[in-house]
Amino acid sequence: MIIESPSSKVKVITDDKGNFFADNLAAGKKYTLIVQSKLHKFAVPAGVIDSLSGNAEIFLKAGKRAAVPNMTARPFAQQPVKSVKPASCIVSGRVTAGGKALQNVSVNSKSGAAAATNENGEYSVSVMKGDDITLEPALAGYAFTPETAVIQNVNGDKTDVNFQAEAKVHTLSGYAVDKDHKGVKGVSLKAHGLAGDFSTNAKGFYKIPGMPHKGKITVVPESAKYNFYPERMEISLEDELVANDIYAYPKNIRKAEFFVYGGVNYDVYPEINPVSIVLLSPQGGRVSMRITDERGSVIKEVETDISPNTAAVAQWDGDTSSSESAPAGRYAVSVSGAGFNGEIQEFNIQR
Repeated sequence: MIIESPSSKVKVITDDKGNFFADNLAAGKKYTLIVQSKLHKFAVPAGVIDSLSGNAEIFLKAGKRAAVPNMTARPFAQQPVKSVKPASCIVSGRVTAGGKALQNVSVNSKSGAAAATNENGEYSVSVMKGDDITLEPALAGYAFTPETAVIQNVNGDKTDVNFQAEAKVHTLSGYAVDKDHKGVKGVSLKAHGLAGDFSTNAKGFYKIPGMPHKGKITVVPESAKYNFYPERMEISLEDELVANDIYAYPKNIRKAEFFVYGGVNYDVYPEINPVSIVLLSPQGGRVSMRITDERGSVIKEVETDISPNTAAVAQWDGDTSSSESAPAGRYAVSVSGAGFNGEIQEFNIQR
């Protein structure tokens, strides 16, 4: 509330009981009481003031507090708010693969609109009239044509925004190498479920195209001269199917030899797979392996029993004897026992 005179203005607020007062008003002047509220308008009870439309004029005398009429508040009549629904349009289409409906394709837009195709390959999204929209389909294992669909200034429903999907295929590649990491030529590889003959070239490199995008596949190396580690590869199909290397060793083992399974570059990733030390010997017995770091310090010792003329695999998880992870770097393993005489092979740990 504001109590106003020609020369002053005082603002007062009612307390929690609806009472208010103002002190130190000049005597003998005319004041106007202006009642304000964002939520109410006021009426004075009959017999006090006939009608109070909002303002009331009173006169105050010096030394006395003004007796201000009581007032009753009632809420303003609430006017209904009419909601206006924005105009929107429907953009729809169909996604097919090889002429057949493709279900569960996510069709997304930068504006946040999204939909998934149903069993008939159909989808629909809502867009504000006059807006632009860019649609992008996505489903693991598929590529789409077009990759995106751009519709500018949508001014009505559009029902022919279609996409063609094609299943992705990948190529599996790697090397067949001997214990010295030299390529082995002429190794045949059988990929179960895929037609065709695949073999390594003069550098030991092989490539198997036409791998499906999802699932697993088994690849088995074969040779009249060699056995292999691993004997078969169980491969989970992903986008990158490289460095799936195999090691070849003679079927007739004439002397003790070993190799660290870790790829052509002698790189191993113990966080993904343990370090595999493949042991070959015409003798059987107990084998001791000593792993050293770049300074020559022994960080781990591993022992295992092997059988004659059979590949045995000892694994190291990449931890030191104090149960700490060995950092990335250059390492060496030496092997003794069962025909081994401290032979050494170096390898890299990658983290």
